[in-house]
Amino acid sequence: MHFEQSAILTVHNHVITRNPRISVTHDKHDKHKTWFLHISNVQEEDKGRYMCQINTVTAKTQIGYLHVVVSDVEGEVLEMKKVSRLEMGAYLCIASNGVPPSLSKRIKLDVEFPPLLWVPQHLVGIPMSYNITLNCSIEIHPTSLYYWTRDNGSEHIVDSEKYKTEFVNNLRSTYKFEMRLTIINVKQDDYGLYRCYIKNLKGEADGVVRLYCKYHYRMFLLYAVYTYMNDNKKM
Repeated sequence: MHFEQSAILTVHNHVITRNPRISVTHDKHDKHKTWFLHISNVQEEDKGRYMCQINTVTAKTQIGYLHVVVSDVEGEVLEMKKVSRLEMGAYLCIASNGVPPSLSKRIKLDVEFPPLLWVPQHLVGIPMSYNITLNCSIEIHPTSLYYWTRDNGSEHIVDSEKYKTEFVNNLRSTYKFEMRLTIINVKQDDYGLYRCYIKNLKGEADGVVRLYCKYHYRMFLLYAVYTYMNDNKKM
């Protein structure tokens, strides 16, 4: 019995309390028939007086006191100077005083910075009637406004049967993204300049991709044969 909590813990070899850390055993071979109360993973709340009682003609009791020592954990400080986007991410602080369980706290560090943008391929060639995807690589936090435009930048490109836009996060980083523009069934008037644009409260950036007509090998071969035959006719 836990005296301070007035809680009956065990009766004979049966555990009454719902506390899974409590168990009871006794040694059958011991002539004194000694009983043991076991408390696993001791907590500060377990401290206090424990009473063992034997129901004989005259009840016999024995009281023991459990004193729980909790050591202080000195505070630790992680000082970071001149942080950049490279230090962004989650940090885990773990505290332990030798008495399980250890405590931990997850702290997320966000660093706001103006967008950085670069174009992996400025010139992209594709024959007509094919689909093509244009890419811009971005580092930004926080994200805000982003879009694609055509030649003069006056008209935003939106999703349609002709275009599909994507803003894809790099799973290995919280601030790296890919802006993608897929042009479906390329026609003659689809060739030209495309501009990717990104902006947040810290700044803005843009990049340009030029899409040009690249003849398919078979088309080029047919054109060469056709030109050769026409030249021979003239002769």
